[in-house]
Amino acid sequence: MTTTDLDAEVATYLDLTERIEQLVEQRDAVKVRLLEHGTGQHPTSSGLVVSITPPNRRFNADRAWAMLNEDQRALCVSPDPKKIKAQLPEVLVDQCMDEGTGAPRVTIK
Repeated sequence: MTTTDLDAEVATYLDLTERIEQLVEQRDAVKVRLLEHGTGQHPTSSGLVVSITPPNRRFNADRAWAMLNEDQRALCVSPDPKKIKAQLPEVLVDQCMDEGTGAPRVTIK
């Protein structure tokens, strides 16, 4: 490969990188506008559906363990999240969920 060929390849690479960055910025702006529709399924006239889901939440086993009484703890043997969840009513399980991390997700199918 000659120096001229190398220069042309580098120029093409840099041009593509800049165009990709511009497209990503545009896509992110569209995503922000889509998020304004809120969590749920949003059908479009074309038959596609925009799904907006909140960030994943994580079960806080330590917080839930503290809610269990001695009999319930004995059934769990150790602070195993699955066993703890089984001992708590759904409303308390929800209270033991940490806030989601990351950004909401947008998918279009």
